[in-house]
Amino acid sequence: MSDLQGQRSEVRKAYTTGSAPEERNMNEVVSLGKIIIFIGVAVVIFGAIVLLLARVTGGKGAPLPGDIVIRRDNIAIYFPIVTMLVASIILTLLALIVAAFRR
Repeated sequence: MSDLQGQRSEVRKAYTTGSAPEERNMNEVVSLGKIIIFIGVAVVIFGAIVLLLARVTGGKGAPLPGDIVIRRDNIAIYFPIVTMLVASIILTLLALIVAAFRR
């Protein structure tokens, strides 16, 4: 009888300490779910940005209003100032979202 009680107490310890295999698998599934949701949100945000840029630039994509383009005889010089600002803001927001999900 005492051997059976010892096994029961070990099983109870495993479930209460969180070391049960079922609990670990559940945590992995929850983590996978969060990753899939994050990827979906990132794709939606990227799609919205592409649509917004298409509207702002008239479907050309670049240059954005505010970018400097110098065209001479055989040369074209392009300074993407506004494009770099937009890219910086987008990457900053993306980094903040990733940091929020990692907590």
